[in-house]
Amino acid sequence: MKNSHRLHKSRREALPSGARVAGLYHGAFLADAFAIDLPQGATRDVLALARFAFERPAP
Repeated sequence: MKNSHRLHKSRREALPSGARVAGLYHGAFLADAFAIDLPQGATRDVLALARFAFERPAP
């Protein structure tokens, strides 16, 4: 049975300068930012993407 879900390689990104968590605790690094390229036709709905990611954590 062929798995129709392809794994997408993530890449580290700089934390957005407007991220509010960046300056909360001086000297502590509490945030990471990663990105993937979405496949053609994938939703751009941020809430749906977040729900998908957090409801199905990686093994």
